[in-house]
Amino acid sequence: MDVIASFHAYFRDFLHGMDQYHLIQAALIALFFGIATASITGLFVVPVIAALVYIAADVVIPPLVHHAPIVMPAMNAALLKEGVALYLIMLIAMAVVFAIKKAILGIRR
Repeated sequence: MDVIASFHAYFRDFLHGMDQYHLIQAALIALFFGIATASITGLFVVPVIAALVYIAADVVIPPLVHHAPIVMPAMNAALLKEGVALYLIMLIAMAVVFAIKKAILGIRR
């Protein structure tokens, strides 16, 4: 229960701790998946995939750029908290992209 009660502080610190590179990475992933989402139901399912893509990209891209070995993240409660925080971030960002997409497509018809 303590994890749930302290999640808002973790979420706030997670957002403040994201640097420019990670914000751009999250925005590009949310933009891609937000445009690809076709329904309201998908809007709640697809952020899970987007969060997993973000975590995978965060694991793979830095070692490729710096020519270092790839190290998998530890499967623990911290990774779960990060995944839930990323899900909420992706859900909000993708909902905005989805709403703008639907508004633009509605105007064209």
